Amino acid sequence: MDNGIIAGMKPKLVAAVLIVAALIFFSGCAVQNNDLSVKYKAITLAGIKDYTTTINVSPDGNYDFEITGQIQEKFSKKLSQAEIDELIQLVQKNNFFSLPEDLSAKPGDCYDGATVQMEITLNGQTHKSGGYCVQDNGFSEIGQKLYDIYQFDPAIVEKYKNLNGY
Repeated sequence: MDNGIIAGMKPKLVAAVLIVAALIFFSGCAVQNNDLSVKYKAITLAGIKDYTTTINVSPDGNYDFEITGQIQEKFSKKLSQAEIDELIQLVQKNNFFSLPEDLSAKPGDCYDGATVQMEITLNGQTHKSGGYCVQDNGFSEIGQKLYDIYQFDPAIVEKYKNLNGY
């Protein structure tokens, strides 16, 4: 075989290998929502204002928010791909799947807090975590995002503007 032909093929071969490697790398890093689901439940016992908040995100992107007890509220919507991606990134950033199952505060560290449980499934892996008066920042950040989807939805803002005469 002619060494000139082999030498001429090397840059093309190297370029092809680099392109294939880049495609494999970037496809593996893409955020996927093929089976994201979240089950969130917070029980707040505050005397006359006892209530339970339940938030569910299903794999098809449906978001359901419900408060029962002294306060009654129900809300549903279809999440945008950006909202799903943001939830997935928060779960990954905060290492949810590495959190202990019981994140309860130590006795005496917290009084009158909520009991919160969260179960998340992502890409076939399921994990539960939570407890009484959870003080883990990563867990709380995910929970806050779940609330923010409800609280800052334009339909909810408009509803409360109308109720309050704004």
